[in-house]
Formats: sequence, structure tokens, C-alpha cells
Amino acid sequence: MEIFYHNKKIKKFIDSLDLESKKQVVKNIELLEEYGYEIGLPHSKSIGNGLFELRCIGSGVRFLYIYYNNGVLILNGFIKKVDKIPQKEIALVKKRQKNI
Repeated sequence: MEIFYHNKKIKKFIDSLDLESKKQVVKNIELLEEYGYEIGLPHSKSIGNGLFELRCIGSGVRFLYIYYNNGVLILNGFIKKVDKIPQKEIALVKKRQKNI
């Protein structure tokens, strides 16, 4: 399954990560690319309304994505510092999702 990024800021975010986090991100994105819809916990989880969370466990790095045109569109990436996904992150990806 092909992986697409909503904008260049997501790739810049990945580039800004420390080496270990970056390795984990690459590994998880490769898993998503290989398994697509079949990927599940602990790597990915549905958060509702067609949105999914790609979880890089240990580093706190998260990506919110949707399945789009037989591929995956990553809408945002961030470092999760609390148990729940911050509402501002969800609002941002819902806005991006509507504009697609």
C-alpha cells in the first residue's frame, strides 16, 4: 500500500526526530505500507470517523492517517505527551480530512 503525506511539514517533523525515534518511525511506516488495512494493535488503532493512529511505542511519536485512493494518507505527526490524543491534533486532522 502506498504511503502519501499531506504536506512537507510531516516529513520535516520526521527529520527532526532523534535517530532512535526516526528508526522506529521508518519501521512502523514500512509495516503500515506492507500490511495496510490488516495492521492492528500495538502499531495502529482506529480513533473513529475513518481516522487511524500509527503508534511508535516508546518514543511517543504518533501519526494520524486515513485510507485514501488505495493508499494511506498521513495527515499529521506529533509527539504524544499525555494519555489521550490532544484535541487540537484531532481538530487539525478532521479539518484536513474535510478538505480532501
